[in-house]
Amino acid sequence: MSLGSELRAARTSAGISLAALGERVGVSAASLSRWENGRATPGNDALARVAGALGLPDSTWHAGVDESPSRGPGRPCLVPGSDWRNFEPLQLDPVLAAALRMFLARGYHGTTVRDVAKEASMSVPNVYHYYASKQALLVGVMDRTMVEFRTRCELAHQEGRDATERFELLVECFALFHSYRRELAFIGASEMRSLEPVERERIAAIRSDCQRMIDVELEALDRDGRLRTKHRDDAGRAVVTMLVGIANWYDLDGRQSPDDIARRYVEFASELVGLVAS
Repeated sequence: MSLGSELRAARTSAGISLAALGERVGVSAASLSRWENGRATPGNDALARVAGALGLPDSTWHAGVDESPSRGPGRPCLVPGSDWRNFEPLQLDPVLAAALRMFLARGYHGTTVRDVAKEASMSVPNVYHYYASKQALLVGVMDRTMVEFRTRCELAHQEGRDATERFELLVECFALFHSYRRELAFIGASEMRSLEPVERERIAAIRSDCQRMIDVELEALDRDGRLRTKHRDDAGRAVVTMLVGIANWYDLDGRQSPDDIARRYVEFASELVGLVAS
């Protein structure tokens, strides 16, 4: 199957129109159509954005074309068997990295595309070449955040041999992500309201998948009489809220390492739900 055919099959399988996918990845529907029909070849950066928008690993497709000369090393891609505890330095394309910095400094609504262009040392038209709008920049940051987060949660969950271990590993994973990826996680939580309705629903569904992993293990523990709390669902929400909140205060240059935080929060979470030792 050709690259274009694979792109079309993945898009149609996800139930996404050319226009909607183009908005997510910052290219025109016409460009996407040319790629799918084999009349043009997308660069690897664009392919990574398409894969992320479709919930696929960044390395799903590789065209051997680098469309952004100033782009640094490729973004890390987690595959089955990867070490979900290993966090390489965050790598984003120059435009998205600049957008993230500006959103952190000024908030989404306080940032303009001109601000992002200046921060990226690019012209405004060059920014629009890669991302069609400021909303597309926010969607790019959100996709980068949630795809990595969900993948790490899935890998952590797979390591657990029973409900207790899976619960503790998921808590550890949440804590590590919201420490090591504090900036992404902060925007992921604080700017959810700035997404347009369709994208907000899609991104929120990914986040709910991660919450649900914890809920499922708490349900299993409750059935086995392993929880002392009488309010399992509320306790589960409290655990996740506590973990997500790490991104509001954690400082990578502080005295506590992410591993220290993770160990402590596993204890906090276990106490909060009243986990009974086996």
